[in-house]
Amino acid sequence: MIGLSKISDSVPQELKLPFVDWLAFSIEYSDQSWEWLKTVFGELRIEERGTVTGHSHQFRTPGDVFGAFSPERRNQKIHIQLSSKALFNLKHSEYTLTDLISVAIKLRGKFTRIDLALDDYDGLLDLPYIYEKLENKEVSTRFRGYSEYAAPLDRVRSGSLFLDPKLGKMGFTIYIGAFRRSNCFVRIYDKKLQVGPECAWPIWNRLEFQLNHEAADQYCNPTWNVNPETGEIVDSTSWNDLFSDPRRATFEDRSFPKTAFYYLKFLEPAYRERQDGLGYFYLEEIHKRYWPVCTWWTKFLNASEGEKIGLPKHETGLQDIDDWLSEQVSGAVFLMSKLFGGEKYYQKLQDKGEPKFERNKKYQNLVKEFEEKQRNGLVIDEVPF
Repeated sequence: MIGLSKISDSVPQELKLPFVDWLAFSIEYSDQSWEWLKTVFGELRIEERGTVTGHSHQFRTPGDVFGAFSPERRNQKIHIQLSSKALFNLKHSEYTLTDLISVAIKLRGKFTRIDLALDDYDGLLDLPYIYEKLENKEVSTRFRGYSEYAAPLDRVRSGSLFLDPKLGKMGFTIYIGAFRRSNCFVRIYDKKLQVGPECAWPIWNRLEFQLNHEAADQYCNPTWNVNPETGEIVDSTSWNDLFSDPRRATFEDRSFPKTAFYYLKFLEPAYRERQDGLGYFYLEEIHKRYWPVCTWWTKFLNASEGEKIGLPKHETGLQDIDDWLSEQVSGAVFLMSKLFGGEKYYQKLQDKGEPKFERNKKYQNLVKEFEEKQRNGLVIDEVPF
């Protein structure tokens, strides 16, 4: 495969696991729901402000969880939205992702969106090569269309130009499926290009499946007539065909590789040798249904086979912050300290930064992780006798 690179040894193993990068759901409007929200997410900072969901009130938590509700229209339920940052902050809660989904189901939860992601640090997801495969129709997919979006050139080869509210205009992204209308579509994008110069990894691409509406709800809480192997929702003309099947997997048992392989497969064209009437041999392309799946695609997916889908791990870490300070800020800090006195200026920065640090849940998590690593990595410097 073109541009294949070896993975950096510095990338922690936990960053190579599948994770949920976005989760949205609604739960019943009840005292039990409000108590649960406060227990899991902490203080709810409520504002009387309308939202795009049509609710009259909204709230945010210290961990960046967003919520919306209408006291006068309780049948709208309470809408909860967890971004990647909010899900990352959840890792220090007593609740796991499976716990969160399980309790939401008990509170008559309806899931409206879930983003499933897997990162590539090896260069297996070569975006120009993938787009070439799509153009050549060397792919088996549940989707009809695809498009390419490259910033800052604002280029889309098919479809209309749009702004992805999740990614903005940063990076190079391939979309497979209908971005606005589909219950499921795929993003494959250059995460390194999106993050910018502060990115710590030489290669960082991401594969992401965004499941919406029925697809999201059935992935988290399968209650309809779906294929137990793939999770596919089976179309039915009769309500009698909609039944609860105990063989279907719960979210805890879901497999990212199986989900990805069900929705999308990149294929390698295959040929057979034929002989014409003059005795000359030539290669004839065999039917697409017999083409093998590309080895780089199976290699990428198989790396996470058997791993549970967890929470995001790749939030800005201490090394990333240190790199950013060294590369982007050090010159300005030197200038200001030279003009206004080093110790005095550093103390001013610390005084201004302390309250921001106290309000930043992410920084609190970094401190906990650092202290935990220090405890686990403690080496006793003694000579055994």
